[in-house]
Amino acid sequence: MKKLVFAAIVIAALYTSASWAMPIRILTTGDSHGWIIPQTSDDQIVGGTAQMLSFWRKYEGYRPNKFLVISTGDNATGPDISTAFRGDPAVAVMNLMGYDVSAVGNHEFDFTVDKLLEWSKAAKFPFVVANLINKDGSQVNFALPYVINTEQGVKIAIVGLTTLELPKSTNNAKPYTLLPYAEALNKTAKRARDAGAQVVLVAAHVPQDELVKLADDVKNLNIPLMIGGHSHEIAQRKVGDTWVVNSGLWWDYYTRIDMDYNPKTGKTVVLSSKQVFLSQQKPSTDRTVQKEVDSWKGKMKTEFGTVVGYTSSGLTRVPAMYNMVADAYLAYDSTADFAVLNYGSLRQDWQAGDITRGTVLSLMPFTNTLLKIKITGGQLVDFMTKFGDLGMSGLRKDGKKIIVVKTDAAPESDKLYSIVMPNFIYETTDSLISADPSPVKLNDDWRVPVYQWLDKNPTSKDKTLESIVDSKPRS
Repeated sequence: MKKLVFAAIVIAALYTSASWAMPIRILTTGDSHGWIIPQTSDDQIVGGTAQMLSFWRKYEGYRPNKFLVISTGDNATGPDISTAFRGDPAVAVMNLMGYDVSAVGNHEFDFTVDKLLEWSKAAKFPFVVANLINKDGSQVNFALPYVINTEQGVKIAIVGLTTLELPKSTNNAKPYTLLPYAEALNKTAKRARDAGAQVVLVAAHVPQDELVKLADDVKNLNIPLMIGGHSHEIAQRKVGDTWVVNSGLWWDYYTRIDMDYNPKTGKTVVLSSKQVFLSQQKPSTDRTVQKEVDSWKGKMKTEFGTVVGYTSSGLTRVPAMYNMVADAYLAYDSTADFAVLNYGSLRQDWQAGDITRGTVLSLMPFTNTLLKIKITGGQLVDFMTKFGDLGMSGLRKDGKKIIVVKTDAAPESDKLYSIVMPNFIYETTDSLISADPSPVKLNDDWRVPVYQWLDKNPTSKDKTLESIVDSKPRS
């Protein structure tokens, strides 16, 4: 017997449909991060795109022309299959699942804006973002501020918003300007209604707490539903007449929302919002989507299936993987004194078994380059004190003290040191840019030193990776 696990079922409003009510049915997912393949947990199959589409059809009565299907962004950048092919598998599968629209998330920029533009042309659904514009005030070329879909005879506008944290999350959004949520929404909702929209909804790559505040700020706009993302939450809350919903991540979760539109009053009421965690023992699969997934799996095995290491117990990112990558960086350049990388740059723990080139892609999905800069000991201490958590090699932190491993002492304040780091750290830290305006690029691919380190330190069942990786905290 199939076992289905429901994360939450919340009735959003007590309401009786009248004969004039026009139904609106919505399915929404958030932060799927390229997890087109399901995960296995104990005896359960969790998520999966072919599994989710089949479930929608069987248990939600899903039909493309009867539902509005919305993503709140961060559709790619995750496991190796998505990273290796720069997000194309996610877009291909979303096309087959019948998505109608997607918000623009910060990870949509991971493979450069040119790639995002390619996705916008390949997708059978539009990307939407109203609060991200060009410096001259014009609309970006990879997304619309809103789109109007006609569902069950009702013209529904979906306005897109993206997180104001975008400049901290990616270096590829520098050519653009971000507008405050309320400013962009007020302006765009009016435009949408002037264009004939009867209902205005929000699809936002924005955390729940920020959307709750926004819903309170724009109560006058008569927006019944705001769907959020970015923070990987399962949450829903009513703010005035607006329901704010966040639908989790990884195609492990979805939300089914039912609304009624009254054409006489122009009022839209959320009837129910059901949030589902998709965990099944023997799930059925949609054949068309599964065929697409299998084709990408085949390409993955052919191009990235080479085994480069072995772990018997698996390795966690903190601290083992950060230590390993930092050590690989320091070994890559014999003239460097230290290496650092930011927490958050490594994305997947390594499970027990063979490590392939694809496994490294899952760990390091971003398109960073590798730089070397020179700064004084004083500048180094200032940077490390202010930046936050870092993986490091050649250095350690003892409380608030920065210690050079070779000397077991603090960095010399006026001495010049060479440091290897991903370009993300350098380009988002003004003090480093000021300290060394001309960094040396060591490699266009920040993964190359890790591949080389694994090659120089071969592992197997007899000599596992965890036996040679430093798993002790360095801070």
